[in-house]
Amino acid sequence: MKTGAILCSLAFFVAGCSSGTGSRQTPSAPLAASPPSPRPTAVIPAALSCRLPIVSPPNPGESPGGWVTFPGGQFARDPASLAGRLETDVPSYDRAIGGWVPVSIEKVAPNGATYVVHNDPTVKGNGFYLVDARTGAQQLITSADGPMSCCC
Repeated sequence: MKTGAILCSLAFFVAGCSSGTGSRQTPSAPLAASPPSPRPTAVIPAALSCRLPIVSPPNPGESPGGWVTFPGGQFARDPASLAGRLETDVPSYDRAIGGWVPVSIEKVAPNGATYVVHNDPTVKGNGFYLVDARTGAQQLITSADGPMSCCC
């Protein structure tokens, strides 16, 4: 690379890093090298404090969902993840309602307001149901006896 191109690139970089006030700055005297600090600066650990919802294979009688807390990374099962759990699915945590829903995340609407269940044993009839995530109210979408139940 030619010297002119290097200087042009350096000037472009310096201009991109300068203050964006639009005013021209007056050059200042070069800074003298400062002596090293007499004591090292303290390292402040990150103040990470949170908990993440996790689904983990349970032992019989245990709840499948729980929380990993940070710092530390401890896992604690959450009995609330058992509520209304379907044997055919794993629960997932729905941030929109701040609670567990009895289906996997793929069956939850992007906004978290509803989810879909198939063959819900708590409802008469065989079909797909749209469930309100907050209230649990269910609405039949289509029955298994409907037009999609035939074989082609």
